Amino acid sequence: WFADPKPCIEGALTARRVAPLLDEAVDKFVRAIAPLGAWHGVMSLRLEITPSGVIKNCRILADTLVPLTGDPADAQRIRRLLLAQIRALEFPRAETGSVITLPLIFR
Repeated sequence: WFADPKPCIEGALTARRVAPLLDEAVDKFVRAIAPLGAWHGVMSLRLEITPSGVIKNCRILADTLVPLTGDPADAQRIRRLLLAQIRALEFPRAETGSVITLPLIFR
């Protein structure tokens, strides 16, 4: 990359409204996978959020995750933990739905 990828938000939600929620979810995720060793790569998610703040769809768009000190068998567990953490979020209500593309960098 020439620059670190950043989240992209389309729709009525703003970065100011979603950043605290996403930051907290990612922090919880990082703590949950800490016992699974070190990993390297990028995992990008796409979240489709309804006007009521509910996540309608959450999927992995890109995944280049590889273990540095972790067990490769844990990769699927890491994906499940991340998706569960993000899907549990409830976003603020907005006039229209939003789409968030969230790149996560593992170093």
